[in-house]
Amino acid sequence: MQIQEDKIGLLTEIGFTKTQAKVYMALIKNGKTNAKTLSQNMNIKRQEIYRTLTELQKVGFVEKTFSNPIEFEAIPLKDAIELILNLKAEEYSKTLEKSKKILRELKDTDIIQNKKEYSISIVEGKDTIIKKCRTAHINCVSSVCVCSTFQRWIQMGREIHENIQNNLTRGIEYHIAVEIPNGEILIPEEVKSLLKHRNYVVKIHNNPMEVNAVIFDGALTGFSLYTSKSIGETPMIWTNQPSIIAGFQEYFKKIWNSAKKLSANKKLTNELVFYIQNETMNYSHNSV
Repeated sequence: MQIQEDKIGLLTEIGFTKTQAKVYMALIKNGKTNAKTLSQNMNIKRQEIYRTLTELQKVGFVEKTFSNPIEFEAIPLKDAIELILNLKAEEYSKTLEKSKKILRELKDTDIIQNKKEYSISIVEGKDTIIKKCRTAHINCVSSVCVCSTFQRWIQMGREIHENIQNNLTRGIEYHIAVEIPNGEILIPEEVKSLLKHRNYVVKIHNNPMEVNAVIFDGALTGFSLYTSKSIGETPMIWTNQPSIIAGFQEYFKKIWNSAKKLSANKKLTNELVFYIQNETMNYSHNSV
């Protein structure tokens, strides 16, 4: 049982969701079977089993046999791990190519201002990304603007809430736009404490975010292109290049002005209740 749990833990660490890992390991253990049997054995709704099997089949971890009923079979664990590592390597390669393209475009347009040295760097790994974000918050002078998925906002709020609290005490303003979450809204205590501060303003946007991005003082930006992935699953690109920052400022302005403010009731309980105000906060480049 412990070995099975360890394998599920390993799969979640390299990119599987917990349900995907459980279904995959159930197929490894029991061999070829159908969705109904899996649903009964795992006590998971058949609809969720079908959705998970489709996801696993799409990336090649599960093979479908057209019989009556349709059956599914997992590829060997070793092959699955090799496949996901190859997918991650391909993802990294694409991110690197996009970054190189941006660099080439910057060279072509010869954007150099005041002979300042500009750079673009790729940061990988959860701990390294969090360290980079923490340093940027510590060095911040006046403002932090964020556009993020709900999941990424919660993750980062928990990881560096102490640095954010210190910044709020120093008078730094936070403007955060997050996409509307699906299902129940669960806010950890660390993030609740941030929402109490008047300088920490969060707005909800109805449409999915195209990027996860943060802008510090209008002079430094960090962003990731794969919005559905958690902090450690995708590289984060950092740059102080003015033209790129200006592009993200325009994107943030558009999101911010069309979003609605998220506020916490004055009485904060364990079951924090939120409401969305029908107001739009004024925005200017000076606050970015």
